[in-house]
Amino acid sequence: MQHNSNLAYDYGRFEETSVKKQQQIEKVPKPKRVAKRVSVARACAYMLVAMSMISLLLYGRAQQAEVDKEYKKLTAQINEVKSDNARLQMQLESKLSLNNIEQIAEEQLGLTKLDQSQVEYISFNTADKAEVLKQKTLWSSISNWFQGLFN
Repeated sequence: MQHNSNLAYDYGRFEETSVKKQQQIEKVPKPKRVAKRVSVARACAYMLVAMSMISLLLYGRAQQAEVDKEYKKLTAQINEVKSDNARLQMQLESKLSLNNIEQIAEEQLGLTKLDQSQVEYISFNTADKAEVLKQKTLWSSISNWFQGLFN
C-alpha cells in the first residue's frame, strides 16, 4: 500500500542508532587573580623616568632646531660672500684687461704705442762670452782664513 501524501517521513527512526552520550560541560572555576600592588614610590619612579625621557627628547629637538637655524644662516652668508666674490672678480678682470690698461696708459700717463722712430739698435764689437764665478762656500772661507794665519 502506498500512501501519496505530503507528509514528511523521518527515516532516521528506522536506522539502528547507538546511544550517544551527551558530553557534559563542566564549569571550572576561574582562578582568583592576585592583585599586584604597585607601590607609590615605584609608580613615581616610573613617571619620573618617563618624564625625563620626554624632556630629553624635547631638548634634543630644540637643539636640532637651533643648529638647523644656524646652518641656514651660515649658508645664506656663504652664498652672499660667493656672489660678492664673483662680482669683485669680474670688476678685477675688467680693470686688468689689456684694453683698459692701454686706455689708462694713454689717457692718464700720456704714453703712446711704440713707433719705429723710437727703436734704436745697439751693436757690440766684442764677442759674446760667459764667465763662471766661484761661489764661496763655508769650507772655502774657513780654509782661506787658516791660510791667512800661516802666510
